[in-house]
Amino acid sequence: MSGHASKTRPAGQKHAEGALWESEEMFRAVFEGATDGILAADIKTKRLVFANPRICEITGYPLRELLRLDMHAIYPKRDLPYVTGQFAKQIQGKTTIARDIPVLRKDKGVVYCDVSSRAIEIKKQRYMAGFFMDITERRRAEEALKEYHQYTRELIESSLDVLMTISAKGKITDVNHETELVTGRSRKEIIGTDFSGYFTDPNAARKGYQQVFHEGHVRDYPLDIKHHDGRVTHVLYNASVYKDTQGRVAGVFAAARDITNRRTMEDELKKKTKELEAKVDELERFNRLTVGRELRMMELKKRIKELEGEQKRAQKT
Repeated sequence: MSGHASKTRPAGQKHAEGALWESEEMFRAVFEGATDGILAADIKTKRLVFANPRICEITGYPLRELLRLDMHAIYPKRDLPYVTGQFAKQIQGKTTIARDIPVLRKDKGVVYCDVSSRAIEIKKQRYMAGFFMDITERRRAEEALKEYHQYTRELIESSLDVLMTISAKGKITDVNHETELVTGRSRKEIIGTDFSGYFTDPNAARKGYQQVFHEGHVRDYPLDIKHHDGRVTHVLYNASVYKDTQGRVAGVFAAARDITNRRTMEDELKKKTKELEAKVDELERFNRLTVGRELRMMELKKRIKELEGEQKRAQKT
């Protein structure tokens, strides 16, 4: 009886043990099915003692091999000083979140993770627990986007045209190097200032960018940019609106072609043309005078002959 009684547990205790068992099963299911990799290492021995399936996928190690490794083995050597510094903070009881941490795979490839970790204590034994979110694809996408932006920027900077973007309020939001040269102002000085303030005719400039917002674009819009030292550059602006990812008009992209040399040649040509026209007019007047004189001389000679003939006839009679 007594033995049987000793094996019999109160209903409340059985319920508590059942709840504990279910809780352990639940937590194991969470760890096993987690989308982030989970690792735990013994702080004293530096050995990995726990890993979930996701961290095996991230590192490329089978579970048994992974659990035989030192906790530093999954990091490239060049990054160990930073990682060790993070561990030191965790040992002090701090939770750390490290971004873009390189993780060395078994095949020597590298993946990048955001790692959240801290020191924990279980039955007076201290461990380092880390949660690894694989951000390799995101990082690649960000790097590709960064390269695209760099490529685009280089194209913009290599342009010999004045390029700028303008907000709906007429404020300059970006410029290229050519704009700095033409205005004599730095990019930092120009951004945030009023677009119309850089032209000899601010009203015409203001009407130009307003026309873009109303009509969607302008073509060969003539303006004169003034340099801070007083020099003037004649340009033709071509501009159109650009939109954000939701299709709303975000601003104006404007490109100005320097036509100063062309204007100078055109002005010189007009001057030469006027000079030529004046010479032609002078020549025509001269010709008219010359022809008129010759006609008068011919008329005079004819009259003289007629008089001579009349004189001869008078003498005969």
